[in-house]
Amino acid sequence: GEGRGYLRSAMGWLKAVLADDLQAQRPEAPTPQRVKDDHLVELVWARLALDGPKGMVDELDGWSPRDLQFRLGRPVISRLVDAGRFQEIEEIARVGADMPYLAIAVADALMEAGRLPPAGTLATTLKFLREDDALAKREARFELRNPQATAIISTLESCAAQGLPGSEIRAALDRFVPLKADTTVRGDYGVGPRERFVRAVALRAVLAGAEEPSLKSMLPPEPEDASKKVRRTDDDKEGDYCLAALIPWYYLRAKLLAGISGASDIPLNDVRNRSSSAHLSNYRSDKRIELEVADARFSALVWKRNVSGVELQAFLDGTINSKSFKYWLGRRIAVLRASMRLPHLVDLRATVERSCVIEL
Repeated sequence: GEGRGYLRSAMGWLKAVLADDLQAQRPEAPTPQRVKDDHLVELVWARLALDGPKGMVDELDGWSPRDLQFRLGRPVISRLVDAGRFQEIEEIARVGADMPYLAIAVADALMEAGRLPPAGTLATTLKFLREDDALAKREARFELRNPQATAIISTLESCAAQGLPGSEIRAALDRFVPLKADTTVRGDYGVGPRERFVRAVALRAVLAGAEEPSLKSMLPPEPEDASKKVRRTDDDKEGDYCLAALIPWYYLRAKLLAGISGASDIPLNDVRNRSSSAHLSNYRSDKRIELEVADARFSALVWKRNVSGVELQAFLDGTINSKSFKYWLGRRIAVLRASMRLPHLVDLRATVERSCVIEL
C-alpha cells in the first residue's frame, strides 16, 4: 500500500545519493549530500513496521559493510526497548542469530534494560568475537575509548549469563580489552574506558573462579629501574582510586550475571564498605569518582533480583535524596529507564521519576 510506496521512494532516493557519492571522485562534480546512519535507521524502522521482525532482519542482512547491522540495528532495538516490545526483540534475536553484528546490537540494548537475549542465540556471535580478525583489528585495545567496545563487553556478559564456555568468553575478552589498565583507563577523565575495563576485569575473574581483583592486579608493574619510573600527579592517581572503588560493585555484578551460587545473598553493605574504603582513602574525594561509583552500584542492583526495599532506599539516600551529592540528570534517566522495566526495582520508580520531572 501507501507505506510500501514511500519506502520504495526512499530507497530510490538512497540510490541516487549513493550514485552522487561515486561521482564525487571527479573534481567537476558538486559535493553530494552524504547518507547518514540516521537516514538508514528510518528505512529499517519502516521495514520493521511493514514486514515485522523477519522483514527487518532480511533488510539488514542485505546491507554492507557488515557493521551496518550494528549501527542501524542498535537504535531500532533501543526504540523497541523503550516501547516495551520485547517479544519482537526476541524474534529479531532468533531470526538474526547467525548475524553477529545484529546479535551484538540486541545484547547491548537489552543489557541496558537488565534483560538478556533468548537462550541459544549467541553461540555464533561468541565464535565470531573469538575468531574474526577484521573486527579485532578495528577494535584495537586502545579503542576502549570507542563506545562500540561497550556493546562487545555487554555481549560477552550475556554469553556468560547464558552459560556459554567461560574459556571462550575469556579468550574473546583478551582480544578486545587489555589485561592491565593503560593511561586511557587510569586518566582523570577516563570514565567510559574505565567502566568498560573494570567490567571486563570483573568478568574475567568470575569466569576464572578467582577472588575479587585488587588494584595492584589491575595495574601494570612498576619498572625496576628507578630512572624509568614515571611520576604521577594527584590528578593522575584519581583514576587508580576510582578503579579500586569500582571493582567491588562490578565483581558482584559479574557474579550475579554468571549465576554464581550464593552471589545473590552477598550483603550489599559489605560491597559498599569495600568500595567506600577504597574511595575514602583518596583524601581529595573527587565528586566524579562518586558519580562513577553510583553508576556501578546501580548496575549491580539491576541484576540482584532479590534486592530488599532497605537496600533500594539506601541507594536512593546515597544518590537521589543526597544533599551533598549531585546525581546528574542523564544518569537518573538511565536509572528510571531500567527501573520502569524491572519489577524488583519498583520501589525506585516514584522517587527517581519525581526527581527527573523537577529537574526538567
